[in-house]
Amino acid sequence: MAAPSEQFWKPHYPCDYYKQEYTDCTSIGHRFHTYYVYGEKPECAQWKKDYEACSAWMKTKSEEAKQELIKVENRHLQQKYYVNPVWPRRVTPPKDWYLPLEEMSQKQQAS
Repeated sequence: MAAPSEQFWKPHYPCDYYKQEYTDCTSIGHRFHTYYVYGEKPECAQWKKDYEACSAWMKTKSEEAKQELIKVENRHLQQKYYVNPVWPRRVTPPKDWYLPLEEMSQKQQAS
């Protein structure tokens, strides 16, 4: 028997979300914008595959379709939360993380 979290697992997004993302990605406005900003055409095929995986799971509830959809959603979460070109992710906290903020500001002003 599957674990309760897997037994009652549902996608985070409705299948229409993936379909809308694919539609937006293939729109002329998005394609022009992406080419203008990045110098290349957007890759939209993955959104279509994601929609097909979601639709397959909603229709059949098969374990294979479910696992594919879990991979899809994990990939999207990784991209959403862990890819940030502006701020590097910390591995450890700062050395003086425990100091009150006013002591930290005084320490920085003194140096």
